[in-house]
Parts: sequence; structure tokens; C-alpha cells
Amino acid sequence: MNLILAVLVILLLILLFKMMRRPSGMAIGVVVPDNGPALKYAGFWRRLGALLIDFLLIVPMTVLYVWATSFSRTHALAGYLVVAILSCGYYVYCHARFGQTLGKWITGVRVTKLDGSAIGWRQALLRSSVDMIFGALGIVAFVMALKTIPDDQFYGLTWQARLKNIGAFKPAAFSWSDGAEAIWSWSEVVVMLFNAKRRALHDFIAGTVVIIKKP
Repeated sequence: MNLILAVLVILLLILLFKMMRRPSGMAIGVVVPDNGPALKYAGFWRRLGALLIDFLLIVPMTVLYVWATSFSRTHALAGYLVVAILSCGYYVYCHARFGQTLGKWITGVRVTKLDGSAIGWRQALLRSSVDMIFGALGIVAFVMALKTIPDDQFYGLTWQARLKNIGAFKPAAFSWSDGAEAIWSWSEVVVMLFNAKRRALHDFIAGTVVIIKKP
């Protein structure tokens, strides 16, 4: 596990180094002339505010999932799948359809291509691709945990104890994914803070930028 995490850190550092040397108007694997209209790029606090607002929308679904786990393993799995799919679908659909989630709309920012034009499904999917991979790994680990956890460690417990036990029964082979996801999340922040257009890693992958909407 430590070796896997070390390799991921090295790969992310190499990616970061290459992006810092790349002209600011270039996306990974895409040559895009940056001669469009002047754009005002959204900074850290606006994007964090949008993220927190969107997180609040997901909280009710998470509460329903926790409630569903008290009935059976099947309910627990169904609840987990609903939260995972709706959470991912929310970002992909809203970005592809409107260029912004509700959080971005409230904070006045929008996701666009580098020239300020609207993005489509391809860019929306690419922006969420890494999160979708981690989500899929989480689903597989959750299913395997539900199949192996004994009844006395699932039923008749508080929701805190039940979720803790489910986590304990996730296969060790997937334990690296939590660390890798944390590395990815922090790398997103670092990359965004140290480039002029405030593009996170997923923006470089998708060839997008987050701009402040004109009033």
C-alpha cells in the first residue's frame, strides 16, 4: 500500500511539474489558442463556497442512506448506490447542461472551455472522471464488505457502530484508495493555487476553466 501511494505521489508531482512548464493556455493533450475575450477566473474562495453549497445538497441523500442501512444489507447497498450515482450524476449533468451546479450558480461562477465557450458532455465527464473511478472503487469495496460482515456486527447497532463495522470489513486490497483519493484532492487544491487561471487538475484533464460570470 505504501508503495502504491508513493508511486501516485511521484506521478502527481511529475504531472504538476509538466503543467507548471506548460503555457497557461494549454490543456493536457490539447492545443488550444488562447486568443479569445478576456475572462475573469474564479479563485479559491468562490470555488470552495460553491463546493460547500453543493455538499449541503448531498447531505439529505446521505441521511437517507444511513437510515436505509438500519433495515437490511440490501437497503444499505441500494442507499449507497443511490447516493454515489446521484452525486456523480448531479455534477456531470449540471456542468454539461448548464455549465454550473447550483453552488456555482449561487456563487456566480461557470465552467467553460478555455476560450469562454460552453462545455458539453465530453468535458463534463472528463472533469468528473477521476472522482468516478474512486466512486467505482468505493462501490466495489462496499459490496464486498456487506458480503463478509457477520450479522451480529451489522444488525441491532447504532448507525455509527454499523458504519464503522462496514468500514472495518472493506477488503485490505482497497485500503490504498482512501489515501490515493486524499492525495488527489489536495493535489487539486495545490495545482489550482499555483497557476494564473486557477485551474485544478480536473480542469487540465478536461480542457476547462472556471470563470466569474458577467452580471
